[in-house]
Amino acid sequence: MDKILEAAKPYALHVALALATLVCGLILASIVRWLASRALSRGHSDPMVSKFVSRLLYSVVAVFAIAATLSQLGVQTNSIVAAIGAAGIAVGLALQNSLSNLASGLLIVALKPFRAGDFIEGAGQMGAVEEVGLFTTTLKTADGRKVILPNSKLTDDNIVNYAAHPTRRLDTSVSVAYASDLAFVKERVMAVLAADGRVIQDPAPIVSIDQLGDSGITVGIRIWVKREDYWPVRFEVLQEIKADFDKSGIEIPFPQRVVKVLK
Repeated sequence: MDKILEAAKPYALHVALALATLVCGLILASIVRWLASRALSRGHSDPMVSKFVSRLLYSVVAVFAIAATLSQLGVQTNSIVAAIGAAGIAVGLALQNSLSNLASGLLIVALKPFRAGDFIEGAGQMGAVEEVGLFTTTLKTADGRKVILPNSKLTDDNIVNYAAHPTRRLDTSVSVAYASDLAFVKERVMAVLAADGRVIQDPAPIVSIDQLGDSGITVGIRIWVKREDYWPVRFEVLQEIKADFDKSGIEIPFPQRVVKVLK
């Protein structure tokens, strides 16, 4: 037993050093991640960018720590690198989608087509951006669902960012009877829009005849609002116009057809 313990001492030392190297390396990786996150936060960087960069740095430092640990155990890291290089093509093909998602994540962070909290449309989904990870982007839909999209799906598709600008144009319409006084109709609609403080007056609202329909005349309405007021105004402005039309005696027609009887 004494001989066995004596022979095991050198190996025990190497194992202890290897474990110490691994633990210190992981601790260092955590410190680097924390410092990067703190530095980016102090620089008023986007939280999405901060999380992505800090995680990437942690992964890089952790890989070096694992390599140093293997070296302490007497494993020839050069041979491991050569083996990895030889298997690189096969691994690259097997992980093609994952590597594509990682590269797409780097592009999203670098180009910043959207930020955390922005409401976007892409890859057939719509929602508010919660997080951009190394491989996926997480959205929260308007009805509270969580959608996880591969980063490559987003970069390969058109991205519509509804929160990119502070204001948005709202297009809507209302139908009136053919017997209506169009000048009076426009006057009443403009009065409703002027009374709603959420409607931006510069650029000025536009009220015009949009279409001569089968049952009535469609009046088109184009206004600008703050992006956070888009949906409240869209829902409420038509209610306000309807109430004003009722008071002003302006008819909103039902679907109808004119039948002519030939004798």
